[in-house]
Amino acid sequence: MAAKIKTNYPIVILINFIFFESGLVASVIGAIIPDIIVTYKLGYGIASILLFSYFIAYGVVAIPAGWLGEKTSVKTVILLALAVGFLGTFLFALFPVYAIALISLFLIGCCLAAAQVNLMPLLRVAVGGENLAFYTLFMTLLFGLGSFISPHIYSYFVNNLYVNETNSNFILHFFEGQLSPETKWVAVYWVSSAALLLTLIVISFIRFPNIKLEENEKTGTRSSYIQLLKDKKVILFFLAIFFYVFCEQGAANWISQFLKTYHDVPPQTTGAFTLSYYWILLTVGCSLGMFLVKFFDSRRIMSVAASMALVALFTALCGGRDTSIVAFALIGLFISVLWPISMELAFNSIDYHHGSFSGILFTGTIGGAIGPLFIGTIGDYFGLRFGMMLLAIPLFYLLFISFWTKPIVKNKIIKGKAKIFLSTN
Repeated sequence: MAAKIKTNYPIVILINFIFFESGLVASVIGAIIPDIIVTYKLGYGIASILLFSYFIAYGVVAIPAGWLGEKTSVKTVILLALAVGFLGTFLFALFPVYAIALISLFLIGCCLAAAQVNLMPLLRVAVGGENLAFYTLFMTLLFGLGSFISPHIYSYFVNNLYVNETNSNFILHFFEGQLSPETKWVAVYWVSSAALLLTLIVISFIRFPNIKLEENEKTGTRSSYIQLLKDKKVILFFLAIFFYVFCEQGAANWISQFLKTYHDVPPQTTGAFTLSYYWILLTVGCSLGMFLVKFFDSRRIMSVAASMALVALFTALCGGRDTSIVAFALIGLFISVLWPISMELAFNSIDYHHGSFSGILFTGTIGGAIGPLFIGTIGDYFGLRFGMMLLAIPLFYLLFISFWTKPIVKNKIIKGKAKIFLSTN
């Protein structure tokens, strides 16, 4: 009988904090979109290029980051990732102009993609395979908590900076010396810079355990990718992940602007809070979904969730002010299970080259770059309401996947080990 692995709590705490930090950094983008549009006098399409810059980094970096972690070490890649993330946030904090924002968001995307890809093998070593499901779920909850808190931090700064001529709060006083009233929302990037720098310093002093990658965690060879890409099922599940992230980020990044445009909802308060509840419900729903799949067919859960998300979407786009606010938050709840179930169905349908397959699936997160961009561009010509109607396309596709996929054979995933797959950010 194999010896039970002793949990490495310092490493677990560190990993959880990085995912909490990832939620803080990633989810604030949707909250600041209305301010970006006003500050830089942008149309929806041009503003969404910022989101494209952030998410395209996931598609570019995910597979190379896994390969680099194998060739060097996980600690090296994570330190490099955090350094790149710090550079991105600090650069934008110092120079809050549109051109720098494009570079900054790309660097932040590179940071989070590289870190998340390499943290999963580290977590397995720190807690043991038998405990991985629980700790992965807990890590997802912390990511969601960071996503929930982030819009509130943004709201605090934009509503408290430049309120009094003589501000006694040291932090607010500092930001007033660095930012103009028009760019006070950039304060969140100063906070992100400080958090990333602190994490970078702490990690440099921590000794990481040795990591021996399992076959399902290795990036694979060129021939394995070619073999996978010839499989129709691989393409269909890649599109499932692509469309899920298209929907998740397309909704998150335009909720606040939609409410401002059609219901005159202030993005600094109610708009930001609606976004934060979208994220927390998405996290709670993911946890609930992992409980439900123990008792019900995953495909049926997926079909019901996609259907309810479609109802919530059309209600949000066509309803009144209060109805729209509630419905947008509920979209997060209903789509929450679509990501982990899509991953579960994918790995049950493809029983070879799981390391390479995982890299292909995570590359599908470029949907987060395409979704907001398409919505914004169409919104410029036909209105944001019509642009956000595009979110129905990925939901109908995921509904199709739920009916097309064959029934799941329980415990088939990777030698029967329980797996929970994270949300994208």
